Amino acid sequence: MVTEAPSPQFKLLADGKDVTPLVEPLLISLEATDDAKDESDSLNMALVWTPQLKPPKRGAVLELQLGWVGQPLATIGQYVVDERSFDCLEKTVSLTAKGTPFNTAKNPKTKALLGQMQSQRRFKWPSSSTLGDVLRTVAQRNGLSLSLSAELAPEPLGGLYQHGESDLHLLNRLAKQFHAVLKINGGTLVFFHTLAPKTPKGKALPQHTLSVSQCSALTVSDGGRNEGGSVVVKYRPTGQKKAQRVTVGGSAGPERRMKKVFSSQRQALAAANSALNKSHHGTKQLQATLTKGDATVCAMHTLVVAGQPEPIGGTKWRITQVRQELASNGWVTSITAEGA
Repeated sequence: MVTEAPSPQFKLLADGKDVTPLVEPLLISLEATDDAKDESDSLNMALVWTPQLKPPKRGAVLELQLGWVGQPLATIGQYVVDERSFDCLEKTVSLTAKGTPFNTAKNPKTKALLGQMQSQRRFKWPSSSTLGDVLRTVAQRNGLSLSLSAELAPEPLGGLYQHGESDLHLLNRLAKQFHAVLKINGGTLVFFHTLAPKTPKGKALPQHTLSVSQCSALTVSDGGRNEGGSVVVKYRPTGQKKAQRVTVGGSAGPERRMKKVFSSQRQALAAANSALNKSHHGTKQLQATLTKGDATVCAMHTLVVAGQPEPIGGTKWRITQVRQELASNGWVTSITAEGA
């Protein structure tokens, strides 16, 4: 008896309304990207353009769910329609949508909240503020919940100012300073350490085990690591005139000096280690395409490849991007990862 292969299915909500029955017969292709770097999450769709089709307008909020027939669907993300493109000869319409910061089910005034997050502020944070204090305040005043790595919460910030700076810009600045992944989607502000992301309770994020039999493509490139060098950072505690310096790394190789002067030794060490780790980070790249789509794989999760020699096996990979693609030939998941 031949077992029939399972079929993929999706559900699409537009401003909270289920439009799947209208979209599904006209779907040419769908691509959702989950990114753990500087790029926004995105959703791209191509549809047959018919007189009956009324594509979502710019600013409409889309929610995508993916899965397999007979199994629960998983929410991939929420997105705001950013661009519509109509091809009059091919009779197709393409939609481009970007990840939305807000959970529209809980926050119907999404546009107002988004404008508030991008508004410039003048604010002086208390000198005793920690990273956790600042992120909790920013999340609260923008109607977001917070998911922050436990090890980052107590990091001191010293004198922190917003001089005509939006909350969104401030968050990106702090993410670069602490070498963190910043994501805002579906009502949650996520701020995890890039090198060792953990949940707010200190638990490691999910790890996936991949075998070659699951893949239609699996490649690894190894550009080599910069093993040498050091980073020098200055700090000047409040009330002191003379700046102190800390150095991390080895004596062999180039010495890099950061221009910024921090307000505490702990802050300076964190910045120096972050800069040193970043210079060693991301030289080993993995690209994998799964023959069967998997909605449980997400950016920031870790990945190990079973049954393979070095440099593929024995390495714990950090997933930096996941791309879900659905078309007439099925559903595949593409993964981009960096070696730990």
